[in-house]
Formats: sequence, C-alpha cells, structure tokens
Amino acid sequence: MLDFTLITIELEAMQRDLQNNEVISYQTKYNYLFTHTPTLFELLYKSKDIDIDQLKFMISQAEKIKKKEITQHDADVTIGQKLADTYITPVVEKN
Repeated sequence: MLDFTLITIELEAMQRDLQNNEVISYQTKYNYLFTHTPTLFELLYKSKDIDIDQLKFMISQAEKIKKKEITQHDADVTIGQKLADTYITPVVEKN
C-alpha cells in the first residue's frame, strides 16, 4: 500500500528543491516518489511551478479511496468539481 503521507512530504520537499535550483540527484533523494509514483515524480520534475495544493488534494482523495472512506466515483466528482470551480467557472462567469 502506498504511503500517502510520505508521497506528500516528498512532493513538497522536491518542489522546494526545484524552485531553489538545487543541484542534487532527485531520483536518489526522492526515491520513494520516484519508485512508487513515477508519473508524479516526472510531472513535478518537468514542471516545478505545478500547483502542489491541487496535487495534495488529489492524493488525499486517493488515500480516502484506499481507506474505503469514499468511492472512486465520489472522488472523481469531488475532484472534477474542484477543477471546474478553479479553472472553468471563472472563465465562464467572466464572459
């Protein structure tokens, strides 16, 4: 089972290192993230300005699914609504 807390900690620390232009082996320092969630690792590595709060929200939803606190469907709806409220609604309301 994935350690969602460790994933979140490594995401935040890796983003700080990237923003500070740290010259390190990211694959070594953030090995758990690299090994267990390579897509997240690559996403953050290639786009250091990514909205980490959005990622943390999505990770929290995945954790709730694993703990059987919510269903996959409910998480999808919640995430979709949050993304729509953030990116679509302001554009539509502006026009």
